[in-house]
Amino acid sequence: MYHDKPAPSRAYVGICLGLILFVLGTAVWLTAVMAHDEQLTSRAFVAAMAVIWPICLVLCAFIAWLTHAACRVEYTLLDGSVELRCGIFFHETIQKRNIIAVRRVRFIPRVLGWGLMARGCCNRMTNGLLLKTTAGRIFISPSNIERFCAELGIGATE
Repeated sequence: MYHDKPAPSRAYVGICLGLILFVLGTAVWLTAVMAHDEQLTSRAFVAAMAVIWPICLVLCAFIAWLTHAACRVEYTLLDGSVELRCGIFFHETIQKRNIIAVRRVRFIPRVLGWGLMARGCCNRMTNGLLLKTTAGRIFISPSNIERFCAELGIGATE
């Protein structure tokens, strides 16, 4: 059994925290601009704030969830399977016989590796692996790619 719990990259966490600050800063800026608008009635101001702030807080909660998921990435290689866990909502077990190929990727331009035609369980944007399985493609970012591939028993192609 091999267990890997890679740490998220500083760039990934920095981008997530930067987005939270941007969303909150935009909400504060809109509040300040609208508060100084003399043509806006107090009722319209309250109605606008009732729309702006909940949207901003939901966006911040979603970004915070993405950050939390990135901090909770784990890979476990068992005898005949690979277990992937990313946060509390994504957990998948892949049988080793269903893995067709493993390819090294230098850049993963997707949040947690998710995107069109691919799933993911990664917390870094560089130096990852693309697992091609019978069910699709999965991006992962183990802390030690060579050791992960050796334990998996499949060599990674460039």
